[in-house]
Amino acid sequence: MSINRHYLMAGLGALLIIFGAMVDVNVPWQDSVIPVTGQSLAVLVVAFVLGRKIGILAIAVYLILGLLGLPIFNRAENSLLFKSQSNLPP
Repeated sequence: MSINRHYLMAGLGALLIIFGAMVDVNVPWQDSVIPVTGQSLAVLVVAFVLGRKIGILAIAVYLILGLLGLPIFNRAENSLLFKSQSNLPP
């Protein structure tokens, strides 16, 4: 039963990272704007709360889902399997 709980926690950690990547805040700095996402905070929280092994598994699941083509990265435009034509600015 313990192994199934670890997979569930890794999946929930990956979801936290996915939702964190959707949070986008533009921080004004001098005469420009610096885009900051919640993804950095989500990765740190997942690693701290879940520990080394399950945290790495959660981050690996997130990366694999993104590389397979799910648009989970911030401003995702391309992946290994699919090339999307989006109208998002660079």
